Amino acid sequence: MSSNADPSSATAPTQVQATPRMSGIGKGKGSIGKGKLLGKFAKRHGRKSTKPAIETVTRPVMRRFARRGGCKMVRSCVYDQTREVIHKKLTEVITDAMEYVKHGRRKRVKSIDVLAALNRRGHKLYR
Repeated sequence: MSSNADPSSATAPTQVQATPRMSGIGKGKGSIGKGKLLGKFAKRHGRKSTKPAIETVTRPVMRRFARRGGCKMVRSCVYDQTREVIHKKLTEVITDAMEYVKHGRRKRVKSIDVLAALNRRGHKLYR
């Protein structure tokens, strides 16, 4: 056999398309996750709740807490008052926890900060 092959009879190598590293779904080149529609934001990015966060503590949630505490029935006027108390107490604990974060010269709140804030308020979780 000769080493010189006829160029016309030789088959050209088939070109293989390089598959992209990422399919069309997910995070592309420096952008937010796109979902299945390219260029459009996924539904999870567009949702903003218009109601305040304290309203997510719903009536059934408060009713379950009351049942755990031993109540059988809860009057309707109690729900708004309960939300106000929850908001006030959470604000106080978060403010104290932020003081511990500032004192530690940190930017992130650790669980020990929340535990110390609760302990300062008289709600000791761990002995």
